[in-house]
Amino acid sequence: MIEFLKHLFGFCGEHWHPNVFTLAASVPIIGPAIYYVKCKCGGWFKHKKNCKHKN
Repeated sequence: MIEFLKHLFGFCGEHWHPNVFTLAASVPIIGPAIYYVKCKCGGWFKHKKNCKHKN
């Protein structure tokens, strides 16, 4: 359990793997990108030609 918590919070000494702080820092960048693709463009694989949101 201690080893899991060390890896989760990045205190294990391995700098290359993501941890909870990396996740928290990347959410403001990745979240809006996912929202744009899913809501504005019509989904992941169903892109419209002009990517305009129609109401």
